[in-house]
Amino acid sequence: MNPILRQLLIASAIGVMSVGVQAQSTSAVPATPSTPKVSQALSDYEAAKTACDAQTGAARSTCMRNAKDDYERELAAPGGIGGGTMGGGHGGGTVANPKTNKS
Repeated sequence: MNPILRQLLIASAIGVMSVGVQAQSTSAVPATPSTPKVSQALSDYEAAKTACDAQTGAARSTCMRNAKDDYERELAAPGGIGGGTMGGGHGGGTVANPKTNKS
């Protein structure tokens, strides 16, 4: 093999390897939530998602939506991350249907 070509290939290989090293993060950010309440809420959410995976169609969609709503409600509760409302406007309660409510 031509010595110049061999040197070029070796230099290219070293360059490609060094790009991979540069792409690695050097900061050590913890991946776990910081408070036990958030950790519990996340754990409950993951369990609910796993349970929803056994369902299909509209039931699965409803299950996933309910799991997400419960998770956000837990985070928004006093002592959670939000400490108030997380938005979304899911306040519960009963809303009268204007078509059936004839006063």
